[in-house]
Amino acid sequence: MRAVRDKLFNDIKNNTVREDGRNDNEKIGKLCLEALNKIKDKDKVKEILYEFEKSFIKKTNKNGENTVKIFDDYYKFYGRNCGWKEGRPKHFLDVIFKALYDGDDKNDEYIKEIIEKKAMIQTKDKREEKMEMPNSDEPQELKESELNIPRNIILFGPPGTGKTRYTAIYAALIGGWEFKEPQDGKDEEVEIKVEKGKYGYKVGKEDDISIQGLVDKINAEEELYNKAFEYYKKLSEEEVKYSQNKCYRGSFVTFHQSYSYEEFIEGIKPETTPDNQVEYRKINGIFKEICTIAKNEGDDKNIGNGNFFLIIDEINRGNISKIFGELITAIEEERRSICNKGDNKKDTSESIEITLPYTNEKFTVPNNVYIIGTMNTADRSIALMDTALRRRFSFIEMMPKPELLKNLIIKDNVTVENILEKINERIEVLYDREHTIGHAYFTSLLKKNDNGNVDINDLGAIFKNKIIPLLQEYFYDDYEKIALVLGENIEKMEGDTNIVIKIKNDDNLFHSANSKELVSNNPVYRINERAFKNPNTYIQMYKKLQNTDKPKEQSNAEGNTSS
Repeated sequence: MRAVRDKLFNDIKNNTVREDGRNDNEKIGKLCLEALNKIKDKDKVKEILYEFEKSFIKKTNKNGENTVKIFDDYYKFYGRNCGWKEGRPKHFLDVIFKALYDGDDKNDEYIKEIIEKKAMIQTKDKREEKMEMPNSDEPQELKESELNIPRNIILFGPPGTGKTRYTAIYAALIGGWEFKEPQDGKDEEVEIKVEKGKYGYKVGKEDDISIQGLVDKINAEEELYNKAFEYYKKLSEEEVKYSQNKCYRGSFVTFHQSYSYEEFIEGIKPETTPDNQVEYRKINGIFKEICTIAKNEGDDKNIGNGNFFLIIDEINRGNISKIFGELITAIEEERRSICNKGDNKKDTSESIEITLPYTNEKFTVPNNVYIIGTMNTADRSIALMDTALRRRFSFIEMMPKPELLKNLIIKDNVTVENILEKINERIEVLYDREHTIGHAYFTSLLKKNDNGNVDINDLGAIFKNKIIPLLQEYFYDDYEKIALVLGENIEKMEGDTNIVIKIKNDDNLFHSANSKELVSNNPVYRINERAFKNPNTYIQMYKKLQNTDKPKEQSNAEGNTSS
């Protein structure tokens, strides 16, 4: 039995990779079925395998494509930590094999229980593909929870991961956006909703829901995201006044090296009077203005729920300690004053009044003001984020999601998902995960996507104008590392497939005795413009490398044993 299993693992590793570097899932499925049939030959098991094979063929041939990772779907159902690598815990194949040769009378039922965990695709209302609950006649259920969004959030991750896009969704939810989809559906038909301070969406019986999961689902549905963005825009355009003060229910600022406490909290501004005298007037910064109005107008609203939000883009590019000043303490949730919907509750016992330095006013941050920040982890100014500020914010990591590009196929069968996956794997090795490349660099191509007819020049423009300059910045113009990231052999150039090329200079370039040595020790590199238009340039980025060079010891050993 073990020999059959080991042979199967070996066959999967060595014989199921297509020329483009992707797994041949149909071949993997057939190998598994052959191995299972060799081990057990009972009629019942053969019948189950037959049904399994029909399901497999039906799914892999969906829309004429053979790229559905059916066994990965099984793993998500059964083990959550599974993959194709041998030795992982709760490996799907290990479970199947264990059931087959343990000698238990209940093996047939156990095998059936596992194999019936099928991944069925639902295509209702052009929604995202969703899988039914495994081993259950019950459909996915709508789970609900309280919509308690932290008042201080920072979305952090590498560039191009959709952080700014996500701020609009969080802002809409904070501002009181309510919806359900389908809009006119009955309760049992609702897939996702936000109503009366609660949210919910359909998941499997054993799965949990989260606010981040809710935001991910809204982001994945372009129509739903557009509704969230429209609501966010309405909040941003609603002007709220109190006495001489005014602000918008939603505001957006970008921190930079010159941004100061005076612009954010309060300061003194010189003004010239009619008689040409200079006066110094105390002015409120944007955050103080929002807080002042929010405390007094929390229930006076045209739309929304009385909440205010401030989005701070690139929050780590400013001098945080200098900008927030003493309010670093007042923004803590436990230190805020209560001001929600006109209620008469007193401040919490831990709320703190801060004395502001310019006006000597007693000041608190109300609990209906939310801060949403974004932070680029590739920005070296991240070091300015001190521990005190980190403790007061909830950090939500946003990493590249190549799977969002799974349907993006360029002409000549170039798969952008594979390109991004492989490039990021190499960047993690050569640099770190904080400098990987986000999927948002390529999402503009999705609008042009038409059954794999996206022009190669559109992809080339993204690499030429965005990806290559970013890599040049990451690796300080170290073109050898850039070539490694792109999967190129810098010493060899065939048919304009290398973006980075090494220039062969004349050994006698310098009037010097050591000219040859100078040329050899200081190689010159160029960006090959023609490579951006060649499909093979991008295919080689993810194509499996064939290492034909044998170790010297192995070659000698083979030579000694042959006679």
